[in-house]
Amino acid sequence: MKSSLPTLGIAGAVLLFLSHPSLSQVEHILHEFDLPSYPHSVHAADLDLDGDIDIVVAHTAYFAWWENTGAGHFQEHVFSSNEWVDDVSIGDLNGDGFLDILVENNLSRIPVLLGNNNGDYDYTEIDPVRCQDNYTYMDVADLDYDGDLDLAVVARNYTDEFHEDYLYTCLQQIGGHVGRTRLYGTYTGYENMLDPTLFKIDEGMRYDLFTGISDFGYVRNCKLIMNLPSQDPEIIYMSSGIRPKAVDVDNDQDMDIILIQTSVWNNTYGDASWIEQTSNGVFEQAEFIAPEFESVCSDIMPIDWDLDGNIDLAASVHNNPPYVAINDGSMNYTVAPVIQDANEALYMDVADIDNDGDPDLIILGNTLSWIENESILSNSPEIHYQQVPQLSIHTYPNPFNSSATITLDLPHPSPVNLTLVNTLGRVVWTMPNVRAGAGLQQFSVDGSSLTSGTYLLRAEIGTAEVTRRMVLLK
Repeated sequence: MKSSLPTLGIAGAVLLFLSHPSLSQVEHILHEFDLPSYPHSVHAADLDLDGDIDIVVAHTAYFAWWENTGAGHFQEHVFSSNEWVDDVSIGDLNGDGFLDILVENNLSRIPVLLGNNNGDYDYTEIDPVRCQDNYTYMDVADLDYDGDLDLAVVARNYTDEFHEDYLYTCLQQIGGHVGRTRLYGTYTGYENMLDPTLFKIDEGMRYDLFTGISDFGYVRNCKLIMNLPSQDPEIIYMSSGIRPKAVDVDNDQDMDIILIQTSVWNNTYGDASWIEQTSNGVFEQAEFIAPEFESVCSDIMPIDWDLDGNIDLAASVHNNPPYVAINDGSMNYTVAPVIQDANEALYMDVADIDNDGDPDLIILGNTLSWIENESILSNSPEIHYQQVPQLSIHTYPNPFNSSATITLDLPHPSPVNLTLVNTLGRVVWTMPNVRAGAGLQQFSVDGSSLTSGTYLLRAEIGTAEVTRRMVLLK
């Protein structure tokens, strides 16, 4: 039944909003915070490399990780209960095979928690650009494709009359930094660089960086700095916004940008919007995603909620539970709250918490919770997963480095198609259809061109589909 909400055209697509009471999910509350409450960030990662996704949370003077002990059951580990942590970046920073945590808290040196083989963390500090005053934002990625993680950092220097923000890329080899490049600076007044985020947006192999530029608290514009770590990067001016993510929203084989569009950098709420890339490196102005998402959203996440291969969008909504816009493949969206009476979220992340093959939603506000995705069973009757008797699938090794072996035990000859999907729902590797005989059959997954992270393996055997979560570590 259609609702009274209007339809909204976006770049030739039609958004159709249907009434829907909720998606009938289950909220699991891990922690309730005292009021007043100041959430900062939440991230999903398999910190202990046991195959289950853990959660890292920063909230006021609370910095902890929640260990997933299996099937979505958690144990709390508090890093600190008296330090203010704004955000973190997670990755293997020293190349020892264990995930480390880079801490963002506006100090003159960057705290780093180095993971070790005892399941614990060693504290250290780094100062990659010899910052005079404090580091305000950072992100990590393998910018030069040499197998180790590099940094993009904003260093702030104060003078008597104003401060200066400089964006650096810091390339490293295992064990230490070997070079740094200053890419961009704000030199006058009280300009701030906001939340630099690394992703790949165009057809080139190099990383790009999205950052906001504010002046006296107002987001004046945003810049997309292309093809890092070039010393002379191309800079594209974008619509103002925060918390950007790169994802192919319209399924046209190029990456677009979703973000919270706002003109005030410290305003919690804004418009959940998207910026279409119409051709390589050419972008349209930001467009609203849905009427429900105007002026009330604090975060937005891409998620393939119903596992149909189309990118859906989850958004936090002021004084409401998170909403999900379900994409039918033609950018016709069904917008509904994920769950009625769930807690409000300011920050979100997406991961398969309970290892059942579908993405769940992690939310942080006055509570830390995760919402179990039951949409495939309860709300997608058009999707059927036929069970094949005696069918089994094994992945080895898992986690894997560059390649893994998939073993299928087939009860009878069947066509087989394997695909690997990242956490954004994008297919990153595929094996063409083959006709496999009965019994044990082995296939190889090639992850040499992929970055470290969590992936979903889909094995289509005849009319059946089996999924397995795989972790790539380099």
